[in-house]
Amino acid sequence: MKKIKYQGLNVQISSLFEYLSGISGLYGDVIYNNININKNVKDKYKILSSAIKDERQMGYISDCKIKGKEIPKFVDKDGILIARKGKAGTLTFLQKGRYTLTEVAYVIYLKDEIEYDISLEWFFYSQQKLAYNNASNSDNGTFSIERFMGEKIDIPDIKHQEYIVQKYRELEEESNKINLVIDKVNSIFEKYIEVSKSNSEVIQLTNILKHISRNDVFTEETLYNYAPKKKEEKTITVLSGSTDDIIYGKIRNTDKIDRKKINKTTLDKHYLHVVRNGKAGRLTYIGAGNFAPASHAYLLYLDISEELREKLQIKNNLNEIQYLKFLKLYLEPIFIGSSSRSDNSTFSISHALKQEIPIIPLTEEIIKLVDDFEYLQNLRDKIMLLKEKVDSEHVKEIVIN
Repeated sequence: MKKIKYQGLNVQISSLFEYLSGISGLYGDVIYNNININKNVKDKYKILSSAIKDERQMGYISDCKIKGKEIPKFVDKDGILIARKGKAGTLTFLQKGRYTLTEVAYVIYLKDEIEYDISLEWFFYSQQKLAYNNASNSDNGTFSIERFMGEKIDIPDIKHQEYIVQKYRELEEESNKINLVIDKVNSIFEKYIEVSKSNSEVIQLTNILKHISRNDVFTEETLYNYAPKKKEEKTITVLSGSTDDIIYGKIRNTDKIDRKKINKTTLDKHYLHVVRNGKAGRLTYIGAGNFAPASHAYLLYLDISEELREKLQIKNNLNEIQYLKFLKLYLEPIFIGSSSRSDNSTFSISHALKQEIPIIPLTEEIIKLVDDFEYLQNLRDKIMLLKEKVDSEHVKEIVIN
């Protein structure tokens, strides 16, 4: 067995790293009110939150003050983003760029002068488990930066660090290969259904679908404050504006937050989730449940007259589900096409529901189409599970024999 050489033992993290905290109030309308359209993206700051996927990032913002405070800036340095809430403790490697932070994120970075030779990439890979250990374990967990900075680690020589980085990179290569397969499956979902409106009776979408509006009261802070206190407690699932990770968090069952009524679902209907910002117009069938959309999402449900039901051949609850899944396939490219094009592209629910579509009956061909897409969805989910298993290896410690 090869003996590992160490530069230092029981070295406190705070002696190696500085950290930058985020700012409260950096979300929703504040972002859109402080976008300078005359500036290029390279002159703006990418907003980082507890989101760990690119599509969940909140866009870009110009230099500004929020409630009299300058936005925090992390510029031209490599660093590590740490999710403070939600998926608390999750590390994301940041390459040099221009960043700012919401209140639910931290960035750590190496001090200018330290006595050890440290690869930031090694720390990123090797200390993920330690970061998770410094986060509370719940749907709306919280990461303690103070406790983490007080932890002590052993620092191997730089050659050992490079070896560890190489092993993790090999795991990432396997993960990327799986991503290619997922992308190929996803490309099938990018196909769209085209139905000619000529010689077809058309109808406005408001006669088929109704919507549940977004809730701007849902911030990560709100989720934390209203988190359920008991496992058996009834909850509301708060939905984000993401397509990969729709669940933003869970709160205890309530009708109001800060005296504002919550827009939420009823258990007798099935729903489509609509992304409002970013990948605006994307649709996901989420079924029935106790849901409430956050500020970057809407929900759609069927609301059809008896006369129209006959024309659409919707005869029972199963047909309703099948037709809603069909509308997901048919409407998604239309909704994406009607969304604004910008760094923070936006979907307008009022504009979308004013559009006219052909009256398309629920035929056997439509049902088969829905079933085929559902089969592909299940296949993609199985591949994603495989990817998660590969990615989970990143959290494990690699030991040299």
